[in-house]
Amino acid sequence: MEDLQAEVQEVEFLRFSKGMKTMRREDFADWLLHYTNEQNNEAYWDNVRKRIPTGQ
Repeated sequence: MEDLQAEVQEVEFLRFSKGMKTMRREDFADWLLHYTNEQNNEAYWDNVRKRIPTGQ
């Protein structure tokens, strides 16, 4: 089961990192928010945009 989880995480990382070896902060936040069950993700995105300079 650990191998499956690691493979899924790798695929998800590649998706959100757009094929790069590292991920921009904004993409990491998108990855985290993608799997939340919160109804008000837009409020979280507003906070992310205020704290992370564009393109990081």
